[in-house]
Amino acid sequence: MCITSILVEILRSTSQLLLIFSLLIALRFVDVPASWSNFISHGWFLAFAVLAGDVERLRHTTVAA
Repeated sequence: MCITSILVEILRSTSQLLLIFSLLIALRFVDVPASWSNFISHGWFLAFAVLAGDVERLRHTTVAA
C-alpha cells in the first residue's frame, strides 16, 4: 500500500470523525437533561474508541502491505 492511499484513507475516516466530534462539541453548549448528558458523555467514549480502531486498522493494513 503506498503512502498516498494511506493518507487518503486517514482523511476519509477523519472527515467522518470530525463530524461526530463537532456534533459532540456543539451538544456540550446546549442545556440538555441529565439523561442526555450521560448519553453525550458515552458518545465521547465511543468516538475515541472508533478513532483508536481506525488507527489500529490502518497500522495493520500498513504492516501487511
